[in-house]
Amino acid sequence: MTWVEPKSSKKAVSRAGDNLINFESSEKENLEALDIVSKWRSSYAFPLHIIAGLLRSKVKTVEKNAIITQRLKRIPSILGKLKRFPSMRLHTMQDIGGCRVVLSDVKKVNALIKLLLNSKTKNELVKETDYIKNPKTSGYRGIHLIYKYKGKKDEIYNGYTIEIQVRTKIQHSWATAVEVAGTFLKQSLKSGEGSEKWLHFFELVSLLLAFLENCLPENINNERLREIKNEVNMLAVELEVFKKLQAFSV
Repeated sequence: MTWVEPKSSKKAVSRAGDNLINFESSEKENLEALDIVSKWRSSYAFPLHIIAGLLRSKVKTVEKNAIITQRLKRIPSILGKLKRFPSMRLHTMQDIGGCRVVLSDVKKVNALIKLLLNSKTKNELVKETDYIKNPKTSGYRGIHLIYKYKGKKDEIYNGYTIEIQVRTKIQHSWATAVEVAGTFLKQSLKSGEGSEKWLHFFELVSLLLAFLENCLPENINNERLREIKNEVNMLAVELEVFKKLQAFSV
């Protein structure tokens, strides 16, 4: 397979990203910027292939039927993230290339993370974020690892960062529901934008799911758990959650 190599400088890449989100350039300049960003995105395919290979080699010892996917971030998603984080430059974005594994339970998630952290690889682990112990305010849970590619034969890709996301099936179902609801409601719920009631509903549901997985935050006692259940039930009726999710699935 022929891999796309980076042709533009990091400065040119970030300038192209800025042009596409600021709408201050001419149509010709925008087309040129889009071409630069597209090729930059495509150049992540090789380091993603390598990091995904590392992930697959470890996953099979933890759970044979685990779900593993890999993807390059879509250009609209790249531009959307640049808009949400004005101080971010495109060449520093760490999740343009990403792979995800979905395991059956939290115990297996922790086992895989331990294997990855102890693995002998030239690729450098630059960041570990545990959203199971410390969920996002949205309720998102999972564990993320950011690796920086390092290779001798393909030094041109050195420094490229690839994200690994590790989740349980329950955590993945929650994240999928948020994304699907956001898509059909035409709201960026995944990014924490949109209806406050829908965002709050998913935040509370995440706590109930954390209870099922025995990883509920310590500050949530039984009384608070009952309050959460009641509030979820009321929001589910008010927002017609089950009716809408069933319609979305169709």
